[in-house]
Amino acid sequence: MRQEVEGGYLWSPVREANGARSQFYDNMRRAAPGDVVLSYAAGRVGRVGKVADYAISAPKPEEFGNIGLYWSATGWLLPVQWLDADLAVRPKELIKNLAPMLPTKHSPIQPQSGNGNQKAYLAEVDREVVDLILAAARLPAANLLAAPTGTAADFRHHARRCR
Repeated sequence: MRQEVEGGYLWSPVREANGARSQFYDNMRRAAPGDVVLSYAAGRVGRVGKVADYAISAPKPEEFGNIGLYWSATGWLLPVQWLDADLAVRPKELIKNLAPMLPTKHSPIQPQSGNGNQKAYLAEVDREVVDLILAAARLPAANLLAAPTGTAADFRHHARRCR
């Protein structure tokens, strides 16, 4: 997460290590400029950002180091403009209200427990999920809509640096 927030992107392999397709990786190609991204790690939503451009094929970023040694060398790089705000929202604390809003298939969070789903990387959720998380963080959605975005050229430059 740290590498991606500092670098202004999300990166995933194209397929799982066994060659199988993953809806969570396929979502990298479905994400569109302006889509909201919530970053979940260590039991909390810590960051929020906006997709700045469509995903491009790119090598695994060097800053990942030994993370994902079994991943392919090329994957999807999705440009994201991260807001400089630490949200610290714990979905477990919101699960009573959050559970009915979560997708029945390919959910990022387990609706019974509030734990993250292990293989979930980039999941599609309804806007009401985003609104609930932002309200819990006391971050108005209007602040997010005003965030600047990058261009494909900015992130292609980053992709070249990752080689």
